[in-house]
Amino acid sequence: MAELEKISFIGCGKVARTLAAALKNAGYGIGIIACRNMKHAEEAVQFVRAGEASTDPIEAVSFGTVHFITTNDDAIPEVVKIIDEEGPNSLQGHFFYHT
Repeated sequence: MAELEKISFIGCGKVARTLAAALKNAGYGIGIIACRNMKHAEEAVQFVRAGEASTDPIEAVSFGTVHFITTNDDAIPEVVKIIDEEGPNSLQGHFFYHT
């Protein structure tokens, strides 16, 4: 069986934790779980039992090509601005989802 894509998360609240755990249980790899607060990111990794904690959304975007932005709606413009200004030169082939 081919290895499934590893998925990263920007934001680590209830939705991110639940979705990451479900995707892990379905066989997907969990990459970076990035949150503004490292303690919260570490708690999310412990809950999911997979992934690596980070406070850097660019690290999450640099890991794999499937990314869930699971922040609250008000934080999306800030996250997108950081990715646009500091992220990879090309995001071709990357897929972003917001829940």
